[in-house]
Amino acid sequence: MTCSTIPRKDAHGYPATAVGSHIYRKHRRDDRRTGGPCLSGLQDSGIGLTEEEIAHIFDRFYRSERKEVMMISGNGLGMSIADAIVRRLEGTIDVQSEGPGLGSRFVVRL
Repeated sequence: MTCSTIPRKDAHGYPATAVGSHIYRKHRRDDRRTGGPCLSGLQDSGIGLTEEEIAHIFDRFYRSERKEVMMISGNGLGMSIADAIVRRLEGTIDVQSEGPGLGSRFVVRL
């Protein structure tokens, strides 16, 4: 498994403005001999997500109405495009967050 830290943006692509905000990337193949899935994960310490945001994060043009999100430009297509690509490759994206201000975790399984 490899891991690296990127201090510029959170997992949603938003600037990591909080002091000490980081993204952690991990990549792993479950079992090379049996052709098990490849996992790629991103975890950040950024703005986090509410349960409602997680439920809609893959909807086209979805944008949260929280003020810290509204201050950032975008059109709400990034996560829907990522989801469409991963589904086309017969994979999944798992999204987790403890809540606003507590970062997010995304795991892509291919």
